[in-house]
Amino acid sequence: MKVQKRLQRDARPALIFLTGELLAVPIPLEREEVILGRAMEADVRINDTGVARRHARINTIFDGEKNTTVYVLTNLDSGKGTILNNQKITQEILHNGDKIIVGDHILRFELLDEIDREYQRRIRRLVSHDDLTGLLSSRSFFSELRRESALAKQDNRPFCVLMMDVDFFKIVNDTFGLISQDFGGRFFDHPGNFRFRQSLSNCSKRRQSVDNIADAAESDYENIHLFQVINL
Repeated sequence: MKVQKRLQRDARPALIFLTGELLAVPIPLEREEVILGRAMEADVRINDTGVARRHARINTIFDGEKNTTVYVLTNLDSGKGTILNNQKITQEILHNGDKIIVGDHILRFELLDEIDREYQRRIRRLVSHDDLTGLLSSRSFFSELRRESALAKQDNRPFCVLMMDVDFFKIVNDTFGLISQDFGGRFFDHPGNFRFRQSLSNCSKRRQSVDNIADAAESDYENIHLFQVINL
């Protein structure tokens, strides 16, 4: 009973995507006002042509006298409207389990406790990553690529994509077996490679980006061969 009450007190509001590129992603509602829309500056950005730039808003309202909190969903500039539990709404109070439709995307409003949040993180990991290598799945990779490209365009800065090819990797498989491929595939998942990835998404000059890549990569790995980096 004590554990149940503690989990209830720990419950926090979140939106969970049930469809689309962000499938199973829990978005915590930590601000008093959260904007859903297609605009880059939206708090919850939904890449969908059927979604307005500022489609809907969720406000967190605390009543000090009653010591209660309510979450209010409001339709904004959307031509198609905001659908709550199959009904088009202008403004409604959200309840645990409510389903929200914006454009072609479906989200569920939930109050998640600690166990729920960990469960959602694991589900998202299974959906977005490859079991063998631990890398992003093809769908998740291209979703991230589109997001980074859009951010680069908004900030008017160069955006680079690096492709690497490991020569003669078949020799490794033939010598040590496919289990070694699993190890090799985890190269980009290595904690030290965050700097490696980051240098690609925030480079101002091609030469500088190559130097940053070399410094980051050679700090953990030897004999790195550099290929040409092309600005998109």
